[in-house]
Amino acid sequence: MIRRRLLRLTTQSSDRLFLRTPMSRISPRNSNSSAGSSPQPPSPSIEKVLDGSGIGVTQAEVEQVLKLSYSFPAPTVKFFRWSGLRLDDDHSPYAWNLVVDLLGKNCLFDAMWDAIKSMRWKG
Repeated sequence: MIRRRLLRLTTQSSDRLFLRTPMSRISPRNSNSSAGSSPQPPSPSIEKVLDGSGIGVTQAEVEQVLKLSYSFPAPTVKFFRWSGLRLDDDHSPYAWNLVVDLLGKNCLFDAMWDAIKSMRWKG
């Protein structure tokens, strides 16, 4: 239930290098939809929505949301940043791996390398 709510919140609308990456560098790639419409841009207030939700997060929940969010890279990165603040920047190695994989699969290579640099810097 919480995972679904977190996923819905991330689709509605700081850690070192990666978490300072401008969101303009993390935008969804063009998708070929049958309806011919482009995806909605992510809401600029995802963090506010998440803060107002009163939801607490665990590492396992962050990982689950990341696994289900490959089609929404920009809001997913915002969620990852937000959850990092709630977890005292203690993301699991698996969560970092999911973010790097998500960015790479969406052809967001600059942001992907920023995430890798952040992981190295963090240790």
